[in-house]
Amino acid sequence: MISSSETNWLHCIIDIPVSTLGATPHEESTQKIHFGIPHKLAESTSKEDYHKYYEPRVVSLGPFHYGKPHVEPMENFKRKAVRELLLESLNQDCSSDEELASLEKVYKSVEHDLLSARDLYDMSRRDTISDSEWCQMMFRDACFIIYFITSTGKRSWLKKRNRDLVWRDIILLENQFPLQVLSALVRAFKCEESLFRVPTPPIVDNYIYIYKFSFLHPHRAPDSVHLLQYYRNLWINVLFNIDVEEEEEDDNKKEEDGPPFSVTELKKVGIRCSCAISQNDKVIHFKSSMLSGKLFLPQLIIDELNMTLLYNLVAYESSCSLEYTSFGFSSYLNFMSMLINGEEDVKELRAREVIQINLKFSDEQVVNFFKDIVAHHDPNPQGFKDVKQQISTYFKSKNLLPLRVGYAEFKQRYFSGPWSFLVFLAVIFTVSMTVIQTVFTGIQTYKKD
Repeated sequence: MISSSETNWLHCIIDIPVSTLGATPHEESTQKIHFGIPHKLAESTSKEDYHKYYEPRVVSLGPFHYGKPHVEPMENFKRKAVRELLLESLNQDCSSDEELASLEKVYKSVEHDLLSARDLYDMSRRDTISDSEWCQMMFRDACFIIYFITSTGKRSWLKKRNRDLVWRDIILLENQFPLQVLSALVRAFKCEESLFRVPTPPIVDNYIYIYKFSFLHPHRAPDSVHLLQYYRNLWINVLFNIDVEEEEEDDNKKEEDGPPFSVTELKKVGIRCSCAISQNDKVIHFKSSMLSGKLFLPQLIIDELNMTLLYNLVAYESSCSLEYTSFGFSSYLNFMSMLINGEEDVKELRAREVIQINLKFSDEQVVNFFKDIVAHHDPNPQGFKDVKQQISTYFKSKNLLPLRVGYAEFKQRYFSGPWSFLVFLAVIFTVSMTVIQTVFTGIQTYKKD
């Protein structure tokens, strides 16, 4: 039974007026939650960028930023979210005593999960928090996350700007939260159906939202400890449909590494980049014909939210490099960085709809973004090895390469712009008329003779 001293904070939650909510801004896993920014990455990151991409702005989740003054105002929202989530689960008018009894029951049912979550963290910060304070913190944070997710799309209890900031903070490496606790709360509050009713925006709008609620469903329990790992696995396994395990290196075989190639360099030899739509095959793949080739790439949206996600995904892969045998996501970014050497490369990828850019960002900023994000990690040389070798083979074809270059120049000159084809037809018409006139003149001259 929960002691009276431990239920005082539950009484405070029951006393919160519901109308004020929108008025103010199982099985234990043996895996540790990796949420600290790697030392090497932290040292090489400027203070401004560290604050921009790695520190929460409005909400702290878990112990890492717990108690910091700038996130304290959101604690009131968390308490109100607990109450609102409880009332939705009860689905009827109840007295304060009935609400408190129901809340105590829910809290008691997940208390073991809350305590066991301490073992998931590998930081000394957890040891400065008592068991009672720990459980309260984790309970409020979990309820806040669930209520925030289930409230998205059916009510606007936060302004859009604030909702975006909360989403941003939820995906931070230093704000990661155990999925086992979230799943336990979903079962306790019996709100699985609410998750099913929440609309999911399409992929093109923002890939961060893809299947964003499925990790909470008990019958869809993912093989992930926290949300950032879930997004990483989702990106690799769903969007790319590739095996990210490194291939065994053969020391007796010299690996063929083709020269670095940019989008514009590929274009000169007849290789065009194209946005991959089908998920049946590997999304990143290369196809070639006798005179041309096509490199298929997934669509990437560049905006503030996605840039933060990308930085934290790279930091996560770096933080657990000793456990992972691959850097699947970092390898993708390194591959993209190789393709993007200048603004012309970004312009071409935008024209091919491989990259979509928020109006706030210029082509130059996108170039600098890719250079910066790959500068702080060691690339996996095996990443997309097959694609690189296929492109290298395309370049090394001595007999066909001159034809491919000529064909590419021909297409660029006569078929690259909206008027180019008409100019080409005009040239053909002029040449044809000249030939006809020459032949006709020759025939007339022959008849006179």
